[in-house]
Amino acid sequence: MASGTPPSLTTHIMPLHRTAQRLRSRPSAPSTAASLAPLTALFLGLTTAGNLHAQPAPAASAPPVFTVKEHEAQTGSRFKREVGRSGSIPLNRRYEQLTPEQQEMLKAQYESMGPNDEPPFPANGLMPLVNDLQEARKIIPLRGRLRLLATVNPQGRVTQVAVLESVHGDLDKYMAGRLMRTPFKAARCNGQPCTQDYLFDWELRISP
Repeated sequence: MASGTPPSLTTHIMPLHRTAQRLRSRPSAPSTAASLAPLTALFLGLTTAGNLHAQPAPAASAPPVFTVKEHEAQTGSRFKREVGRSGSIPLNRRYEQLTPEQQEMLKAQYESMGPNDEPPFPANGLMPLVNDLQEARKIIPLRGRLRLLATVNPQGRVTQVAVLESVHGDLDKYMAGRLMRTPFKAARCNGQPCTQDYLFDWELRISP
């Protein structure tokens, strides 16, 4: 690819690893009838809290984590149900801690990404974002697919977030705010930091 030209995002290997067509905006999902006042308060608290503090790097010696489960088991059961899965990308790994194969999986979702190019990726891995999402689900147990497109500048800061697929407006705003305050490893174009899009794609679900 030409020097300084960022590769465009075609799809992303986030949870479920679905093959998708080129990203395009979609209408928001209908609002749920449940009261979202607590989630709105959580969002408002976020918007006035300033940037998130840097979090410790996940330990490479820890076993890779690919699934997220309920905080508590359902009544009458000893087992916590699965509420999310990241497929082949561990949630508790930074980009440099991923295997070469996992890094190639991420790079393969962008057009014309060469050997000296890298995609943007949350600096502390995916787990902090997924934990934020789970905190919101403790307030309102929403289900559906959330897809947010974040633009990451060469300094690793998110400059804007677009909603591609909505679960609920308040949840969209909450997670968009979290993305805006999440430090990223910037993309690299021909070895140099560059602006690139990052797709946060997560299915909110409960396994049987």
